[in-house]
Amino acid sequence: MDQTNVLLFLENRTEALENKIALGMKSSLGWNELTFKGLGVLSRRLANYLINNNIDKGDKLAILSESMPEWGAALFASVLAGAITIPLDIKLTFFELDSI
Repeated sequence: MDQTNVLLFLENRTEALENKIALGMKSSLGWNELTFKGLGVLSRRLANYLINNNIDKGDKLAILSESMPEWGAALFASVLAGAITIPLDIKLTFFELDSI
């Protein structure tokens, strides 16, 4: 299947595999999972939030988070909103983050 971009990929996977697990992570409380449909819905909701809060095309959006399924939704949301995504490692020191 030819995928022209990440947004088309998300849309196609959301439709074709909606109830299958897209992202998951085991924690001390059990599994935290997002289905493809859940990932698509969460990504769109977050993108709408970003747009409604004045994130414009070309704005830089940093994501500082532990590895979790919601990180994927944040990444897709920033792309949907037209932002430039800057993933930040949680192991960076305050001084390193401040310089970024």
